[in-house]
This record gives sequence, structure tokens and C-alpha cells, in this order.
Amino acid sequence: MNLATAKHYAEKLYGWILPHCEAVSTCATLQVAGSIRRERPVCNDVDLVCIPKVIEERDMLGAVISRTNVLHKFLQDYVANSGGKAKFQSGGDREGKSVILQLPKCQLDIWFATPETFATRLLCRTGSMQHNIWLAERAQRQGKKWTPYEGIEANGGLIRFSSEERIYAELGLPWVGPKKRELDWLVKNFGQ
Repeated sequence: MNLATAKHYAEKLYGWILPHCEAVSTCATLQVAGSIRRERPVCNDVDLVCIPKVIEERDMLGAVISRTNVLHKFLQDYVANSGGKAKFQSGGDREGKSVILQLPKCQLDIWFATPETFATRLLCRTGSMQHNIWLAERAQRQGKKWTPYEGIEANGGLIRFSSEERIYAELGLPWVGPKKRELDWLVKNFGQ
């Protein structure tokens, strides 16, 4: 689909998903990612990164005895009641890191995060794939490991980030906006 159509669908889906996301004051809780965020002329799907609402039930000693991802449950109910118009491509049966839904007009990829993992998941899911490989190789040359869904492993520990800007800074880079996250631009401006 073209970018204008993809942005239109993303806006509608954003409004549909937002009520099932946490209200977190320290970071965004829902953001469009992928080729739409990079403003590519052709987009295959709508990617959203979110912090879903989660309800935990605890026993009298505080141990979690049940956990419900409210957004995942909402999506399961939606698919079950869609009369076959929507179906899970993956992640429908149990909660994981993502859910991929085929909707009547587009594919929707939702990536679940926490406040601690939101920035690195947004960076990863915005891409491009070549950008992510370039970033991982840069981290490796510095003796670090970028774990796209968690943070950067360095000096025997895991560093979490509050923003994409901080991830770039950790790797000695200035902020690279989504529109410039294609390999040719990165190599031209930063080399291998």
C-alpha cells in the first residue's frame, strides 16, 4: 500500500489500540513504527509498538498468580467475533513479544514493550533491517551487544534506555531520525 493509505490505517488503528495501553508518564505508550515511521513510499503493513495495560492478580504474599495483557485479550475477542474477517498470523494463542493480525484492509504488527524496553523496541521495529544490522555491528565493534528487544549489553550488564537518542549516544552516534535509517545514508554519513 502507498504511504498515504498506510498512514490513514495507522491513525485509525492507533485510536483503536490506545485505550488498551498503559498511561505511563515517563515515556510514550504507543507509537507507529516500521516503514510508515521511516516514510517509505510503499509500506507492507502497519507496525505499532506499545506498552499494553496489564492486570495482575496476586496471592496474600504478593506472588503473581495470574496476569492478563488487556490489549492481547481485546485482540483475541476481536478476532473471535470478526466472523473470519480478521485472523492471527502469529501470537494469537498466547501472549508473547508480538501479535501479527491480518485485518480486512491491512496487516497489523503489534510489538509489546514495557517502559524499560519501549525505546529499544521502537528503534528495532522502526528499522530498516539494514539499519539494525549496522547498529548491531557498531555495538559489536565497541565490545557491546545490542539486544534489539532489551537494550545494550556492556561490561557484563544490560543497559536500558529511556529514548532512542540515548541508544545512539551509547554507541557514540548523534540522533538519526527515522527517515534517514537506510543503509546508503548511514554508510555515507558514518561509514561502515
